[in-house]
Amino acid sequence: MSAVIDRSDPRGGYLFAAMLAAFAAIYLVFYPRTYANHDEARELSLAFSIEHGSIFPDHAGPSAGLQVGPHVVSVYSPFHAAMFAPALASDWRLAFLVTAAFFAVGAFTVRATLVRDGLSADWSALYFMLAGALYYSRTLMAAIPAAVLALAAVSMLTRPQPRPIVAGLTFGLSVLMHPWMAPMAIVFSAVWCIERGLKSFLANLSSIAIGALPCVVALAAYNYITLGNPLHNVYAVLGAQDSFTGAHLPSFFLFYAVSLAIFPLAGWAVFSPRWSRGWALPLTAAVMVALASLYYYRDGLNVGSARVGIVVALAAGFIPGQRFLLPVSMVACLPAARFLSSRLSEQA
Repeated sequence: MSAVIDRSDPRGGYLFAAMLAAFAAIYLVFYPRTYANHDEARELSLAFSIEHGSIFPDHAGPSAGLQVGPHVVSVYSPFHAAMFAPALASDWRLAFLVTAAFFAVGAFTVRATLVRDGLSADWSALYFMLAGALYYSRTLMAAIPAAVLALAAVSMLTRPQPRPIVAGLTFGLSVLMHPWMAPMAIVFSAVWCIERGLKSFLANLSSIAIGALPCVVALAAYNYITLGNPLHNVYAVLGAQDSFTGAHLPSFFLFYAVSLAIFPLAGWAVFSPRWSRGWALPLTAAVMVALASLYYYRDGLNVGSARVGIVVALAAGFIPGQRFLLPVSMVACLPAARFLSSRLSEQA
C-alpha cells in the first residue's frame, strides 16, 4: 500500500479520484437489475405507499408489514423509504442511485477528515476496500445511508471547531434511517461531551440535543400515528428484533473481531485512544460490537444449503455479515489511517 499512498501532500495524488471513478463506472456497468431480498422488497412497498400519499402499505397496493389495528404498519423506516418515492414515479430502479450516492458522500467525508488531520487523502483507499459497504451499496437497504450519516456526525464533532448542533441533526437523521444507530449516537455524544470538559458538558450536550430534536419529534409523531404511542416502536411489536440474548455470542464476537481487523485494514486501531484521539470512538465501537455479538441474528447465516459446503457457505456469508458492523468499520478508517501512516513513516 505504501507504493500508492502519496504522503507528500495531504490532498494526496489522483488515487481518490481514480477510486471514486472506478466505483461509479463499475456500479453503472453492473447496475443492479432488481432487488435481492425481502427487506428491499418491503422498503419498495413502503416507498410505493408514500409515493401514493400514505405511510400505511395496505392503502396503496402490495403491502408488507404487521397488522396493527385497522392498518398494516411497515417495520422499515418511512424516512428512508421516502427517498425512493421520486424514483418510483419514473423508474423504480433509479432508487439504487440513492444508496450509491450515500456511499460516495461517505467517501468524501473520509477524505475531508483525513486532509483535515494532515493525512494523505489517498488513505481513503481504506474506505473503498470496505467489502461490506460495497456490497450494501448495491441494495435498497438503509445500512449505507444510516452508517454514512453517523460517520458525518462523528466528523462534525471531531473538527477543530466542532459543530454539535449539526452533528446532533446528522446523528438524528441516521437514527431515522435505522434504529441500530441510536446506541452509537448516544454513546459517542455522551463520551465526547465528557471529554470536552465538565464545565461545557451541559452546553455541548444541549447543543447536540437541540440538533437532534426535529428527528426525535418526527419519529415520535410517526410512532404515535402508526402505533398510538410516541415511545413505542414497531420493532417492539415484532418481538424478535429486541432479542439480545447472546445465543451466538462466542461465534458472533469472533466473527466481528476478525472482520474489524480486515474491514478496514488495521481497523482494530479504533479501540485505541491514541489513534482515535480520545475515548469516544473506542467506547462507541466496543458498545456496537458488543450489541452486534449479543444480537440473535446476523446476515449471511442462511447462505448454506445441502449443495453448498460449509467452507463455501462461510466465505459467501462473510461479506453480507458486515451489515451491523458498517458504522464501526466506516469510522474505523480514520484511526486505521493514522496508525498505518505512522508505521510507514517509521519505516521510511
